[in-house]
Amino acid sequence: KHTERAFTWLKADYPYQIGTPPVGILSKYPIVSSEILHLADHPETQQRAIIKFNEQEVVIYNMQATGPWLSRSKKLRFLKIPVYKYDKRSPEIQDLVQRVERETLPVIVAGDFNMTDETQDYDRVQKVMQDAFRKSGWGFGFTWPHGWELKLLLKRSNWRLNYPVFRIDYIWYSKHWGAKSSSVLEATESDHLPVGAELILLNEARL
Repeated sequence: KHTERAFTWLKADYPYQIGTPPVGILSKYPIVSSEILHLADHPETQQRAIIKFNEQEVVIYNMQATGPWLSRSKKLRFLKIPVYKYDKRSPEIQDLVQRVERETLPVIVAGDFNMTDETQDYDRVQKVMQDAFRKSGWGFGFTWPHGWELKLLLKRSNWRLNYPVFRIDYIWYSKHWGAKSSSVLEATESDHLPVGAELILLNEARL
C-alpha cells in the first residue's frame, strides 16, 4: 500500500498509475487495462492490470489478503493479541490461484499476503508460481512489523515495534520469468518493509 505522498513522490519515475491511495499500481510501462477485484467476494481490495512491457503484455496482480484479527487477552483485558484465522484468507488465496491458473500471459503477483511461508496457503500459491525471495533473496526476508504502533495492542502505549519477525509480503512470478535478485528494502511510512525483485522475462529484455 502507498500513501498519497508516495504516489506523488513516485510520479516522475512511474508515470503510469491506477487506483486510489492507499491501494494502487505504479508502472514505468503503459497500463493497457485494469480492474478492481474482491477475491472470494471479501471486502479487501485487490487489483489486476495488463501492462505493455516492450512488445509483450504481462499481467500484474496487486494483492492484499485478509489479515489477523485482534482479540482481548483473557488474563490481561487491556491487551489485544493478534490471532490468525485461515477461514477468511484461504478462500481469497484459492480464488487467486484459480485466476492465475487461467492466465495465458506472463504473471507477477505482489503484495501483502498476511501469511508466512509455513502455511498451507503459501503452499497453494507455490504450486502455481515461484517466490522471488526464496529463489533469489538472502536471509530471512522479514517484512513485518516495522513502525507498528503498540497502542493497537495496549491502549495507553505510544511504543512502536521496529523489529520485523515475519515474512508476509511477497513477489510471485509465473514460469515465464526468472528471478535475478530479490531483497527487503529500506523502511517507508508503512508498518511493512517493502520488497523488491529484479525479474527477467525469459527470452526477452530485462524488466
